Amino acid sequence: MSRRALSPLLAVLIAVPAPVFAAEFAVVQSAAPTVNSTNQDFTSSGFGTPKCSLHWASYGTANGTSVSHAGFGIGAYDGTREFSMFAASENGVAPMDTGSLVDTNAALATLATADQTQNGETTASFITDGVRFAWADAPPSAYLINTLLVGGSGVSDCYVGQATGNATQDATTVVSAPGFQPDIIIAWANNAVSTHMRPSYGMAWRNGGSIVQRALGFNDTDANATSSVQSILATDRVMVNAVAGQAQLEVTSFDASGFTITTRDAAAARTITYMAIKLSGLSAFLHTSAAPTATGDQAITGVGFRPQVGLMLQGEFAAVDTLYSASDGEVFGFSVFTEGQSASSAVWANDGAGTSGTDSLTDTKVCATRKDSAAYATCTLSSFDSDGATYNYTATNGTARQRAVLYVQTSAASSNMMLRRRNQ
Repeated sequence: MSRRALSPLLAVLIAVPAPVFAAEFAVVQSAAPTVNSTNQDFTSSGFGTPKCSLHWASYGTANGTSVSHAGFGIGAYDGTREFSMFAASENGVAPMDTGSLVDTNAALATLATADQTQNGETTASFITDGVRFAWADAPPSAYLINTLLVGGSGVSDCYVGQATGNATQDATTVVSAPGFQPDIIIAWANNAVSTHMRPSYGMAWRNGGSIVQRALGFNDTDANATSSVQSILATDRVMVNAVAGQAQLEVTSFDASGFTITTRDAAAARTITYMAIKLSGLSAFLHTSAAPTATGDQAITGVGFRPQVGLMLQGEFAAVDTLYSASDGEVFGFSVFTEGQSASSAVWANDGAGTSGTDSLTDTKVCATRKDSAAYATCTLSSFDSDGATYNYTATNGTARQRAVLYVQTSAASSNMMLRRRNQ
């Protein structure tokens, strides 16, 4: 046949943009106002109305620039309920001055840097493509607030609540308030209420018939002449206390209407705030992996799918399930990241010092922690891959440090490229 005879039949496959569907997770950062009765919006174009939002912040006011005093707060909102917690440790004082705040009617609350009194409180409401903060009491500085929007067709339910464990060791509490069986629980707690900086951040994943959970605990003790700092990354708890001999909480079942928590290690009732998420057609994966000891790329495999979001607990743990003190327990951080957005907040508190040394750091990187006034671990997301993720490290520690990461799968509808046939 001639070339002329072929040309009407010639067909080529070309890649053209397809409709872009909203993802189930989006990360947004915004600077808080400093004037009372001012609104602050967190929106992601095309996201739609969220089902929940998670908020976290430190004292950082500029990305990548550390500030004096350690402070870390976290809160959440589900359209009806909102809870938050903030813990802090003052810099440059002797004896140590630490404090904590639990607010059951705020999407986020902050503490003053010098005297551990409340200075900043906001309520939330959902708006088009995001969430709005109404700061009745604005913070004293323009803290960078990070927000994770949760919604989309791949999330069928989301609920924010509080639960208190049983006061008897190894006894259970059934948490039925969500009204559905979650696939993921994100939990946080403050184990001192008003004194000490003792936060815990945890995650639990329903892996079929088994349960995978991780929790980071941190402790900076108040009123000590010499600073006393400890931390731990636990692999069998959703709430962990970084003080030996204290009560912890373990998720021991995912139930039709919620979940069950069991008090471990000591007899005391511990209260957690939690976000329960039920996925629809999406998978999750929670694991622990070691950060590299040299700069460059690190590929994480074995996740089983291409993620769309990751939540990371960071510290300086050489091993899991070990309570670290001295120079191995002074760093903790939390970050959330998608392929195009990331935000992290972290603090450092020096152990064994007569005059306290503490600071806070907020950044748009996946890993952004400091120690002794220098970069400790710094990384960005190079890509989400078909079986995990690749990170690029520009600062590392000489010891492999453990971190816990929760991934959620990319929705099939989120693909923005398709093959289409065009005749020529």
